[in-house]
Amino acid sequence: MSDEKSFLTRIGEVVDAAKEKAQELGAAIAEKAQTAVTDTKGAADKAATAVAKKAKATKVAVVRKAKVVEKDAKSMYGKAERSVKRTAKSAAKSAATAAGKVKKAVTPAPKKKTAQKTTAKKTAKKTARKTSVKKTAKKVAKKVATKAKVAARKTQSAARKVAKKITAKRTAKKAAKKSAKKTATRKPAKKR
Repeated sequence: MSDEKSFLTRIGEVVDAAKEKAQELGAAIAEKAQTAVTDTKGAADKAATAVAKKAKATKVAVVRKAKVVEKDAKSMYGKAERSVKRTAKSAAKSAATAAGKVKKAVTPAPKKKTAQKTTAKKTAKKTARKTSVKKTAKKVAKKVATKAKVAARKTQSAARKVAKKITAKRTAKKAAKKSAKKTATRKPAKKR
C-alpha cells in the first residue's frame, strides 16, 4: 500500500511539474504573441503614413504639371492668334495694293485735245487695258487665296496643338486622382 502511495505521489509531482511547465510555456507564447501584434501594428502605421505622404506628393506633382501645361497652352494659343492677325493684315494690304493697281488700269487716261488718233490706236489701247486688268485681277485673286490658305493652315495647326495640350492636362489630372485613390485604399501587407 505504501508503495502505491509513493508511486501515486510521484505521479502527482510529475503532473504538477508538467502543469507548471505548461503555464510557463503559455506565458512565454502569450508574451511573444503580444510583441508580434505590437510590431505588426507599428509596421501598419508606418506603411499608412508612407502611403499618405506618397499620395500627397503625387497630387502636388500632378497639380504643378497641370499648371505648366495650361500655361504652355495659353502661350501657344496667343502665338497662333497673333500669327493669324499678322497674316490677315498682310493679305488685306496686298489686296488693297492690287485693287489700287486694278483701279489705275481700269481708269481711262485723260483725252488729249487733238483728236487725231486713229481707230486702230484706240482699239489697241482698249484691248491692252482689258488684258492688263484681267491679268492683275487674276494675280491678286491668286495671292489672296494663297495667303488665306496659309493663314487657315497655321490657325488649324495652332488650334490642334492647344487642344492636345488641354487633353493632356485633363488626362494627367484624371490619372493623378486614380493614383491617389488607389494608393489611399491599398491595405498594408500583414506580417506572418
